[in-house]
Amino acid sequence: MSVKNVWEPPSILSRTEVVELDHEVAARRTFPARIYEDIFHIQALEMEWDIGVVIYEPQNLASIPKGPDDKKIGVFLLHGGVSDYKSVDRVARTLAEKFGIKVASMTFPGRFYLLDPSRDWPGDIESPDGTARTPLWTREMQITKDQYEIVQDTSKRESYGTLISLSAKQGTEFYGRMAAWPVAFEEAMKETARRHLPEGEYSIYIHGHSTGGPFAMIAAQHIPNISGVLGYGTSPFGYMYTQVTGDKWEFPFNRLRLRTWRDTARYLYEGMKDKGIGLPMLMELTLERWETGKRRPNFKAEDFVHKNSTPSLVAAARASAARLKMSHRETDRTGSEISRLHTGAFRLGRKAGAALFICPWDQRRHCHFSALSFISFIICETKPGTQSSLHFHRCGSTHMVSHGTRTTARRRPCGSQALVRCHHERVLHDIKILGEDTWQTRII
Repeated sequence: MSVKNVWEPPSILSRTEVVELDHEVAARRTFPARIYEDIFHIQALEMEWDIGVVIYEPQNLASIPKGPDDKKIGVFLLHGGVSDYKSVDRVARTLAEKFGIKVASMTFPGRFYLLDPSRDWPGDIESPDGTARTPLWTREMQITKDQYEIVQDTSKRESYGTLISLSAKQGTEFYGRMAAWPVAFEEAMKETARRHLPEGEYSIYIHGHSTGGPFAMIAAQHIPNISGVLGYGTSPFGYMYTQVTGDKWEFPFNRLRLRTWRDTARYLYEGMKDKGIGLPMLMELTLERWETGKRRPNFKAEDFVHKNSTPSLVAAARASAARLKMSHRETDRTGSEISRLHTGAFRLGRKAGAALFICPWDQRRHCHFSALSFISFIICETKPGTQSSLHFHRCGSTHMVSHGTRTTARRRPCGSQALVRCHHERVLHDIKILGEDTWQTRII
């Protein structure tokens, strides 16, 4: 039976409230859950792609709760750029085991390690022989050293250190894959929803962490039964990101950016620069974390989508058209079409379900409260579709701030369970209609 009452999200959760919510969720009954992989094959732009999805569901499928529309609640999870499904495993398990919700957690194309049952990537990102880690777009495919050049970029060294990228050479398999990759991503999301959260049976609520956010937004425009976005530490549409941050990277589509120990050091420094920790300890922590972190994919192909690089999207479309041996006119038309689609599919359109963005206090890179206010302002300026206006007056989005924390006794982050508790309220109930100044969240 569905529950149809109204829930109003709080504007802020204190550290104490996060801990209380964590304890509340931990005390809930645990449902027996079934967790399994689905590895399937798709075609996109005349290329083969192997896609890895992990499904979390209660053993009793009849117990899956229904939302206000009387359809089963399904959650679609996308990880961030550095990782794979394992980075959102805790959230997925909590949704399935504590709330009985079915979850489909899809790994980005090329990042599900198909060659080992542990799904951990072997070795390091950079090897002494001059080779580097590359995507595994199919089980059999291997990108060889002669297909790329290693590029070292020091233009942002002050903040990022030296950026290491692999530049795919024109005419290679690597080059063709990098051009086609965004299309394969979209097709993979559609197929995942069709296989596991089908229209007519499920209403889907999608979350994309960090750089998974823009793809979640794209999916919300193209998968008909996505009812809303659940954002936590999430990036918005590419065009919103650049307006909010002013940070626009004109990355060529054929650049695969490697994440190295430098990124681990950068994140640690961001969180610890005011903690009185000395450089030797920071270096030790960096190396310790990197030993574990390097088991994840640690490469990024999505910069030109995430950072709103329209010229790179057009160039990728033209490269794919040329590979498919289209005429010059067709190639130009394909590039123009991608440019038009970038304005449509890569932007907020009329299909815009209500969204709940939760801003973790310690992740201001993605969602500082002032940035979220601006994002909501942009959404307010877009005419919302009927589905959105059912939940909000003018604005298709609200947001709240959460103080993440760790419990001293268990030494684990407890914010994930509080996050799931808030999102559970969002999907199980209608959201209270909010006033026109919704985007002006009060920070205390």
